[in-house]
Amino acid sequence: MARRRGRPLTGAIRERRRADGRIAFKARFTDQHGNQREPTVGYSPEWTRERAEEELANILADVRRGTWRPPVEPEERHNPDPTLHELASDWLRKQGIVLDERGRPVTHAEQELTPRAQEHIVWALRGHLLPALGRVRLSRLTAQRIDDYTAAKLAEGALAAAQINRTLARLAQVLDLAVAWRYLSANPARTDGRRVYVKPTSKGKSWLRFDELSDLLDAAGELDEGARRADHRHTGRRALLAVLFLAALRVGEATALCWRDIDLQNEIIRVADAKTPAGVREVPIGAMLLTELKAWRHIARDSRTGAPVFASAKTQRRGGRARDRHNVRARVLGPAVRLADRRRAERNEGPLPEITSHAGRRTAISWWLEAGHSIRRVTAWAGHENAGLTLDLYAQVDTRRPDQRIKDAMRISWLS
Repeated sequence: MARRRGRPLTGAIRERRRADGRIAFKARFTDQHGNQREPTVGYSPEWTRERAEEELANILADVRRGTWRPPVEPEERHNPDPTLHELASDWLRKQGIVLDERGRPVTHAEQELTPRAQEHIVWALRGHLLPALGRVRLSRLTAQRIDDYTAAKLAEGALAAAQINRTLARLAQVLDLAVAWRYLSANPARTDGRRVYVKPTSKGKSWLRFDELSDLLDAAGELDEGARRADHRHTGRRALLAVLFLAALRVGEATALCWRDIDLQNEIIRVADAKTPAGVREVPIGAMLLTELKAWRHIARDSRTGAPVFASAKTQRRGGRARDRHNVRARVLGPAVRLADRRRAERNEGPLPEITSHAGRRTAISWWLEAGHSIRRVTAWAGHENAGLTLDLYAQVDTRRPDQRIKDAMRISWLS
């Protein structure tokens, strides 16, 4: 039964002396659902009654907002040396993150973390940290073990240094809980209070030339036409890569597109689902992209206004559901790059540079700049909050030989 409205919200701190002589400070109150609660907030000597009273005030504030959740208390655990997987599960619960049967976070309205932030947390833990270190007991999770994990990730080559650093940052946060709960005396993922990290290596070319992008799109088209399953021939690999590399859309923005968002007559893509306010924008469709999108709409299984532009193969027969942005690299970009490299090798040409889907944004931005569009316009089209990133790319463009093919590809009819 929920607490009655208007009824004063009060609580009290109770002290319980343990067998070891320490005092357990317990907060007694009624939660937002009308249930009597008495969780332990801390133990002496680290905690005093004054500190416990302050924590009670914080708990009551959360109850008023309806966001309080029962804590996971270390004293309730029977294992004095849990694995990293067990600790990470407790840490996720403390963050208010609940996973569904597929291991993806379920978002609730009262959560403070955004859906994207929750996805990043689960990506680091379930995708990388727990497969490598999940079974390791905390007592054996040393700095050397973490260094071995880092070295293995670098050797795999699947993650950039910045991505490895994000997993190390998440590991440090989880192990902070191990220190707070006195499983560890120090955090092995921090040195002198600072988080360990991988020093990024110098970056190579992060965009594609005209011939390189043409080869990539041709390879994607070849994969579409040569798919063994008929439903896989209508997933639009070529069109999706064209949107990523010619419109500077992020992967999530591209996979969320519906046909109502693409105005081929006025040559505009409207991005309504973006991770920043600046990301909600209108992006011009250049000459090359216009050709690709018209060709894709002509053969797409469902081009109705509300249909996703890039539907997953499994759901096309049931009306279509947008492609999962998480598998674009593995199922679209990766295979297209490998096929393009084989075709280039057959012509005695070098392979494509090492690229991720984010290289599409860099390619489109650099091409817009090379085509003569202003920094102000390109910054808005890319969804940047300021021109700093755009200007960094301008330095790359300004030092290379102009390519008329790029200017023609990025020509915007309503700006001509």
